[in-house]
Amino acid sequence: MSLVRLDGVSVHFSLRRRGRGGGVVRAVDDVDLTIGEGEVLGIVGESGCGKTTLGRVIVGLQKPTFGGVIVRGEKRPLRQRPGANARRDGFQMVYQDAAGSLNPWKRIGWSIAEPLRNEGVKKSVMRRRVLELLEQVGLPDSMIDRYPGELSGGQQQRAAIARALAGRPRLIVLDEAVSSLDMSTQAQVLNLLKDLARQHSVNYVFISHDIAAVDFMSDRVAVMYLGKIVELENAHSKRKPLVHPYSITLRSAVPVPDPAVERRRNRIVLTGPVASAVDLPSGCRFHTRCPIAQQPACSDTEPELVDHSPTGLVACHFAGEFEARRAAAQNRAGAQSATGQNAAARNIETPA
Repeated sequence: MSLVRLDGVSVHFSLRRRGRGGGVVRAVDDVDLTIGEGEVLGIVGESGCGKTTLGRVIVGLQKPTFGGVIVRGEKRPLRQRPGANARRDGFQMVYQDAAGSLNPWKRIGWSIAEPLRNEGVKKSVMRRRVLELLEQVGLPDSMIDRYPGELSGGQQQRAAIARALAGRPRLIVLDEAVSSLDMSTQAQVLNLLKDLARQHSVNYVFISHDIAAVDFMSDRVAVMYLGKIVELENAHSKRKPLVHPYSITLRSAVPVPDPAVERRRNRIVLTGPVASAVDLPSGCRFHTRCPIAQQPACSDTEPELVDHSPTGLVACHFAGEFEARRAAAQNRAGAQSATGQNAAARNIETPA
């Protein structure tokens, strides 16, 4: 049985403007997704693609406008307040801004013990449990009496992770949990999260714009663009190359550690207008920026998320054809440029 299943989930927000009606932001649009027991699912995409909203739906902090959320085979009630859903299901969330998620006027030990107080745990047991969690996340015992402002960014994030683990959750959604940290601290926290997943047998949903971090943490990767999942890896794909043009451009943005290889690398730079979740383009949502978009197929018909073995599910009319079509487009552009230069040369008047 899956831990969580999203069935046609959409989240739409209404915009109201002074003196006139507003539009609708389609933050998440008709998403089907399953999270298996013991799995780490990565969700990657640019800012504004809907990945944070989807994470809040999974935890239970955001009610879907349409569709349903099934947790361990039982449909989550929509009338219950969102926080109650998260507590009932045993789900937690760790945010990007750890400092903002910790009460600045309370000591770190108090913040970590918050889930334990909600369960009515005795004070003696609570303190022992908090000290155990501090040790597990790599913080000294002395941190129990510190205030958030006295901790570094990495220490604050470790404290936030300890608080998420305090209630022994089934699943933790990590929303950009390392993106505000420097690179060395990111590596430490990512390795810590992997170790804690094994110790506590907890599921993760790891949300990030950094596809390298998502690859490192995840068993499967879901790629989002403008509220839609455009690519979803199979559970046993053994990290086959992603084939959607948007996924390929995300991977292209990751620098290569070898300077010689990095200098020779031909990075893919997206051009064209960025569409809005309020005014979605017709057809494929990525076609306004896609390097291999073909008209009218891409602008008229929205591709479905279908099986593309062996990698997984892909929503693209030309999945797996990126390199060949991009090379052909570059050749055509080069030929047109040469033709234009020749024509311009013929039009130059020779001096009398």
